[in-house]
Amino acid sequence: RIPAGHDVAALPEGGRLESPFGVFALTVTREARSVSVHSELTLARARVEASEYVAFREFVQRAAAILRQRLTLAPERR
Repeated sequence: RIPAGHDVAALPEGGRLESPFGVFALTVTREARSVSVHSELTLARARVEASEYVAFREFVQRAAAILRQRLTLAPERR
C-alpha cells in the first residue's frame, strides 16, 4: 500500500529470463493506492556441472539485476 501523502515516482519494469538453468520472472503491477511485486524462480535442475558454472553465474547475476530495480515514492503534488 502506498503511504498517504505519497505517490509512485518510478515503478520497476520487472523482467523475465529463460535459460537452460531455469526461469526467473519479476512482475510489478499498480492498482489505485497499492503496488504488488511478484517474483518467481524455477530451476530446471538440481545440479550445475563445474563446466557450466560461468553460464549459471551469469543467469543468477542477470536475475539479481532485475531484482535490484527500485520502486521510488515521492510526495504527492497538490
